[in-house]
Amino acid sequence: MARGFDPAQRLLAAALSLGLYGCPQQELAPLVPCTVSTVSLDAAQSGTDQVDLLFVIDNSASMSEEQVKLNRQLAHLVQVLTSGDFDGVSNANGQPDFKPVGSLRLGVISTDLGSNGVPGVWSCGNNSFSPTQQDTGLDVVGNVDRPFGDDALLLNSTAVAVAGVSVQDALGNPVQAIAPRPECAVTLPRLLEFPGGGSAADIAAQFSCIAQLGVNGCAIEQQLEATWKALAPSTDRSFSRGTGGQGLPMGLNAGFLRPEAILAVILVTDEEDCSSPDTSAQQLYSSLDIITINGLCGRNQNMLHQVQRYITGLKSLKPEALQDRIIFGGIVGVPLASATRGQSLDQILARPDMRYTETFGVARPACTASGGAGSATPARRIVEVARGFGENGVITSICEDDYGPALNTVIGKIAGKLSGQCLPRSLRRNAQGLVECRVVEIKGQDDRSPCDPARGRIRQLPDRAINGTPRVVCEVAQLPVMNRSEPAGVGWYYDDFSSEVNNCQTNKQRIAFGATSAVEDGKSARFECFQSLAQVNRPNARGADAVNSSCAADGTNGPSGDAKCRALSTPDARLTCVEGVCQLGCTNDAQCPPGYVCTASGGDAGHCENPTCPLESAGS
Repeated sequence: MARGFDPAQRLLAAALSLGLYGCPQQELAPLVPCTVSTVSLDAAQSGTDQVDLLFVIDNSASMSEEQVKLNRQLAHLVQVLTSGDFDGVSNANGQPDFKPVGSLRLGVISTDLGSNGVPGVWSCGNNSFSPTQQDTGLDVVGNVDRPFGDDALLLNSTAVAVAGVSVQDALGNPVQAIAPRPECAVTLPRLLEFPGGGSAADIAAQFSCIAQLGVNGCAIEQQLEATWKALAPSTDRSFSRGTGGQGLPMGLNAGFLRPEAILAVILVTDEEDCSSPDTSAQQLYSSLDIITINGLCGRNQNMLHQVQRYITGLKSLKPEALQDRIIFGGIVGVPLASATRGQSLDQILARPDMRYTETFGVARPACTASGGAGSATPARRIVEVARGFGENGVITSICEDDYGPALNTVIGKIAGKLSGQCLPRSLRRNAQGLVECRVVEIKGQDDRSPCDPARGRIRQLPDRAINGTPRVVCEVAQLPVMNRSEPAGVGWYYDDFSSEVNNCQTNKQRIAFGATSAVEDGKSARFECFQSLAQVNRPNARGADAVNSSCAADGTNGPSGDAKCRALSTPDARLTCVEGVCQLGCTNDAQCPPGYVCTASGGDAGHCENPTCPLESAGS
């Protein structure tokens, strides 16, 4: 429970999230009453212009159509990120749609990590195919020994794109699935970079050549383990057979990640993750039959690595203050957008078509692409990892005909973070040029130094527990803004007038820091807005219009508590009494307004609340 405020004066904390969307296009709904709600904002004053973008592409036998659809969008992805122009149409103010990426790094890995030392598995380990071998089917035996598959290394071969891909149809006849691209016959580095490696168009073309991985990879897809191994420190020896991560300081992918950059990881796969520790590999992989192996992975997820391994691991790549710069995306096995529009990741996971079930020993798909272009099994584990990144988790269906909307969503997430601390809606200044908000700085775990007035840290607030550890909290001075001009002094101010706000996509306002006042590395900041909440007093209000009406006993013989709220309810808006005010009752999230969640649990009814702003007990 939050403390330090007079509980008799209920406060509405707008909790404007500055690091989630940057400049969201949707208007925020009014929040329910709360004492305090805080969301970590990006500690850098003006965001960053660096983006490290990693694609994790499934290169197993069923992925030819999906790789073609992905490849169609890669040039658009690079062009939009490097230009800041979503649609190619000039804006009236001459400004781009968002701040362009100043430094873009691109990398591609596959999902092939071999079979954790288990021999004889079709297409894996010592029974692998070469990437360019044609017409490989279940009746063709591999003869290439690749004990760790692609081993989560950044790839740079264009051989598959040059040769094209031929697969067997249902009758065993060869069919060209990916056309040859002779223009890809070039030597490329593992790490593509803009600027530095040519124009944006050049980088996009090179990227599309590398991303054509083909379909001869191991059919045991370890999407999550490959992602983590590609980026994990080389000192982390928790991978198969004691091998280390490919990241800093000695891994072969060292140099891809930059400390300040936005990290966006996008998984593209039509199968569920089957990342296994070596202790389970023999039981899961030894049948040699890939359909049986996929079934064993689906039915025995307790034998796989826990998904928290990947949430914790990826977040450890950034200091706490910059973890909001990690975006985790997936174009994976979930139902089509037409079936899931408006649903949260929790709601998607709860869908019947997202449960692992089998028909005649084959997993039932979560979705099926049009025109016979394949299907995808429920990617529950990948969705669970995305959920661990909150608003920075982006999941779309691999069965869509067009992957453009999926990548545009990721671009939108990146764009918001490039713009710095943009605000989702405007604030009102008082006569003194101040807004009813504050910025607090939270020091690092081992930093117990006092707040420094010379840097605008005007007073020390009660400690806040972060991951169970108390941290020093300093309030940052707010500088008054007069005549729409930058104020002098140290501290922060509400900026809705400078040229910098043009980087915000829609609502043109942000939080800015004065000289020597920005939040330093190793510290985080939170932005909290407060305004007094007056209980509504509308005698004739009913249903949703009566939310926030008092349900406390008023000394008369009239109803109070739930009885009073029931009297104010309507058939489509059932009210319940929560901490002295009527709130919208519910039994599940679908009964709440967009952005709200239902507190119901264990079969009991609950009420709708903003997940960042719960009601506080009067005794807290």
